[in-house]
Amino acid sequence: MLEKEVLNELKPCQDELIKLKIRSYGGLEFPNWVGDPLFLNLKHVSISGCKRCTSIPPLGQLPSLKELLIEGLHGVEVVRFELFGTGQAFHSLEILRFDDMGGWKKWSGAVFPRLQKLEIKDCPNLVEVTLEALPSLNVLTLITCHSGLLRSLVEVASAVTKLIIWDISGLNDVVWGGVIEYLGAVEELSMWSCNEIRYLERKRTMIIVGATC
Repeated sequence: MLEKEVLNELKPCQDELIKLKIRSYGGLEFPNWVGDPLFLNLKHVSISGCKRCTSIPPLGQLPSLKELLIEGLHGVEVVRFELFGTGQAFHSLEILRFDDMGGWKKWSGAVFPRLQKLEIKDCPNLVEVTLEALPSLNVLTLITCHSGLLRSLVEVASAVTKLIIWDISGLNDVVWGGVIEYLGAVEELSMWSCNEIRYLERKRTMIIVGATC
């Protein structure tokens, strides 16, 4: 409780805040001001090393948020609508990164209308993903993740032109055959340490970079 009270007292000025970094916070949950939509000019948020937190604050209602990094929140198992808040969420977000979320198992949510880059790294247990759409996503990067995550994301991200995958568990020829059917827009494919794939089908004018499968 003390950690939360301290962070609550550190609430910055709403009109002036453009970039927010919270690192190694030891509380179980974040105070209410984190994600407050009255931070009208907040464009960049980074939350890292908060290992005891079991949920992510409702950042979806920040009207100007363009870039979000969530890293090292080991206690988070499920990301649901609490991240999004109420109403249309993340209508300005362009870059989203998740890293070192070993306990994360399920992700459900709504549309990210303007998201252009999504990177998920070191989230090996995230398999169940139910997102409505990623209509503007151009670059998708998955590193040390499960093949179920790859399949779920390409199904709702038809605009991806660059796909980077590295050390994807369970990605074999059968799974890859299902994935590649959704890669019609992909122009550049980079693959490393996907050792279960023996046959790499090339789609249209796709450039394959660094394939060590």
